[in-house]
Amino acid sequence: MSEEFTHFDSNGNAFMVDVSGKDVTKRMAIAQGTIRVSKEVMDAILGKKVKKGDVLTVAQVAGIMGTKRTSELIPMCHILNLTNAKVTFTIDREECTITAFCTVKTEGKTGVEMEALTGASQADGHREHPSRGEGWREERRLSLLSPGRWRRRWAMQSGPERGTRSNLKPKVFASQPR
Repeated sequence: MSEEFTHFDSNGNAFMVDVSGKDVTKRMAIAQGTIRVSKEVMDAILGKKVKKGDVLTVAQVAGIMGTKRTSELIPMCHILNLTNAKVTFTIDREECTITAFCTVKTEGKTGVEMEALTGASQADGHREHPSRGEGWREERRLSLLSPGRWRRRWAMQSGPERGTRSNLKPKVFASQPR
């Protein structure tokens, strides 16, 4: 494995990686973001009793919008023409966790891992904001589940849907308990 940084030249100057020589392929990535909340906040979200509105719908839209703006938020990220972006949720009432799954697809020369992570992160942030000050977030985790091309076997499975559990294991994990 190379120890070289891919976004810096020999003089230490930052640059965007040149993908012009790569073939256009179908690509997909799935990221998840999980937050743990108090029972009171979980009940308010599921009962749609949060004063600022339907928390999960707003978070879903924010996550999709985040995927579309990734190149403006992440330095050296290529501008991509996304063919699909979807945010779904699983809810575990016993553990008081809400997990957002962000699935992103494109046909291009570079992957959509950063777009999936940005979408999951934005969905997390917009689940937190409406209930700030009410014991909202106790813990937050963000992970990339499945970077890669559609032709890989795991990518042919349908993505996580609301109310189901994912059978995918995180390949990259970053935890930020707060």
